[in-house]
Amino acid sequence: NFLMNGVDDVSIPPASASVATFDEHTQELPEGYVKIPMYDVNLSAGVGNAVWIVRENDEPIIFREGWLRRNGYNTNELKGMYVKGHSMLDTLHNMDTVIINIADTEIVDGEIYAANYKNNLFIKEIRRHEDGIYLISRNKDYETITVSNGDCDLFQILGKMVWRGG
Repeated sequence: NFLMNGVDDVSIPPASASVATFDEHTQELPEGYVKIPMYDVNLSAGVGNAVWIVRENDEPIIFREGWLRRNGYNTNELKGMYVKGHSMLDTLHNMDTVIINIADTEIVDGEIYAANYKNNLFIKEIRRHEDGIYLISRNKDYETITVSNGDCDLFQILGKMVWRGG
């Protein structure tokens, strides 16, 4: 109203005022917010299992429940994790935080997924190809990894990236 009409009818809270707070000692969240824990991924020998281990010393990511509902996400299917490395620059940077939806493992060409290939964890753009699957780095200094049709038993999608923060 002030910008459009020059009428100052809104009091702005002081800088010290909190709109929503998270008390890390009591772990109480304001109403309408949920926690998504940060995880490490331990990969088993072979590809059958990926074990998500909560990073006990890291603060969770706090999201509005409305954002989750609008996007159709279930909190129990979302895992926060850190990006390591530079292969996805300029999309993802080293130590960015990403949220992976472990329920969304159906490949959509051009989307970014966390994947296990030959017992290594990757976060890459994925594209299908007649020869198999391409794990594509956005940083042109890194080669595309080809998962041949014969190696599909060594490959597992862990989930689709649905959010990033850095």
